[in-house]
Amino acid sequence: MNQTAIPGMTHPSAAPLSGRQTQGASGRGNSGLARNERSWIGRWWLTLDHSFFFCTLVLLAIGALVVLSASPSAAARFETGLFHFSKRHMLFLSIGLTLLLITSTLNWRQLRWLAQVSVPLGLLALLYVLLFEEAVGGATRWIRVGGYFTIQPIEFLKPMLMLFCAQQLAALAMPDSRARIFWLGAIIGLVMILLWMQPDIGQMMLIGLSIGLMLFVAGTRQLLLFIGGGSALGILAVLAFIFQRHVYKRVNEHIQELFGGGSPDVITQEDIAQRTISLLGVGPGEGTIKDHLPAAHTDYVLAVIAEEMGVVVCVAIIGIFGYLLARLFRRLNQEQELFHFLAMVGLGGMLFLQMLINALSTFRLIPTTGMTLPLVSYGGSSLLASCLSIGMLLALMRSRQESRYG
Repeated sequence: MNQTAIPGMTHPSAAPLSGRQTQGASGRGNSGLARNERSWIGRWWLTLDHSFFFCTLVLLAIGALVVLSASPSAAARFETGLFHFSKRHMLFLSIGLTLLLITSTLNWRQLRWLAQVSVPLGLLALLYVLLFEEAVGGATRWIRVGGYFTIQPIEFLKPMLMLFCAQQLAALAMPDSRARIFWLGAIIGLVMILLWMQPDIGQMMLIGLSIGLMLFVAGTRQLLLFIGGGSALGILAVLAFIFQRHVYKRVNEHIQELFGGGSPDVITQEDIAQRTISLLGVGPGEGTIKDHLPAAHTDYVLAVIAEEMGVVVCVAIIGIFGYLLARLFRRLNQEQELFHFLAMVGLGGMLFLQMLINALSTFRLIPTTGMTLPLVSYGGSSLLASCLSIGMLLALMRSRQESRYG
């Protein structure tokens, strides 16, 4: 099945590609590596972006260490066992790694099929949450599984929605393009309505920005996109401030803090700065900021890292995300298939926008959003969905390499 090529992208000539294939084959000869190529595991390993994969493992390892440190404080707050959250995190981490590895072996046809099946199921799950689940902390976002686990459907729907949007946008040159635009707009609109009813304004904005990024690289008129997208975000922000009480509270607290009138019960930007200014930190487990933050193991994990491991490690984490983004840009510059290109933009943009939002809210540069740090924060649904997104990116990045070993 042929896909539409990206207009304006530089296509490598057939001769250099053929030369690289020949060189790779002759370099391996009859070695054991060549024998491994006959198995799907060997083929997967050869086509995997190893730098991207190992950087992901580093972030997951840092997250496990920080959650171990923050677990006692969170356990005291929720009156559970001392390492309750750390044990759960290790369980989710093992499941997430398995999900990442399995997803990374899929080809683009399997990913498209997965998105087509998962998006309707995700919409049904969002509707089920609103109809049958109870509110927790003023929000109805989770499905209870037994009495031990909860699932947040939107976390899993987000990456599937990025793949679905990429598929529809890549097929706009086909005769049924108007119908595709209609159904795509209807599905996105339905997702936004269900998120508003939960409510989950942060996820609404994250999805909107990620899809806007996909539309931008797909060639949508910039003026139309900026005016339409900016107006939509502005209207959403105003409506949320007026009608969503938790949004009004968070924005009001942030404004008061900026002008020195914050509540004494709320840890301020100055408090975070004073505790996280150390270059090398006070040591794992020795920090105190986690005792004062409401969600140190989830939303504010970056503040715990800065205090206990130092600004160096905190900057290194941001640097690793930056390196992953650079690797993704490199692959995007080489990509020739529109679906692959748009899907990687959507998935990668979503992860890095979430990282940026979490960092800005952690250090009180924007109001609190309740958004986790991908791959690092404690979480069931959030961690699993981040691993799923990385697995999808690795699968899409493998597609070009497979042609060399095919």
